Amino acid sequence: MLGGTLSPLDGVGPQDLTIDALISRAHDPAVTEVILALNATVDGQTTAHYITDLLHDANVKVTRLAHGVPVGGELDYLDEGTLSAAIRQRHAVLAVVCDVHCRLAQAARNARAAAATPAAPGSAARRAR
Repeated sequence: MLGGTLSPLDGVGPQDLTIDALISRAHDPAVTEVILALNATVDGQTTAHYITDLLHDANVKVTRLAHGVPVGGELDYLDEGTLSAAIRQRHAVLAVVCDVHCRLAQAARNARAAAATPAAPGSAARRAR
């Protein structure tokens, strides 16, 4: 959407990109989040910071795609910068695993309780008829 990234060394400034259109769209009440998908370069980071500053009053959540270990990547082959980015952007998994485990455990308890609950008196006779 932007048409590139800010690059002062290459003479690319905000006026050369469609940043104004992005800022305008972000102020639409229907927009709740702006996801910045920019390269993990100095120019990409500069552009992300610049846009984030412009969006401070837009009442939107500004996020950025994570950078780091690629799916299927082996740690032995990662450079220090990639590994550093992955470590900085790590997130807890325990909460998700615990939530799933707790839900499964609760479902199992409910199933056991339902199986152990005796039938109401006369319900077997009514079913037989």
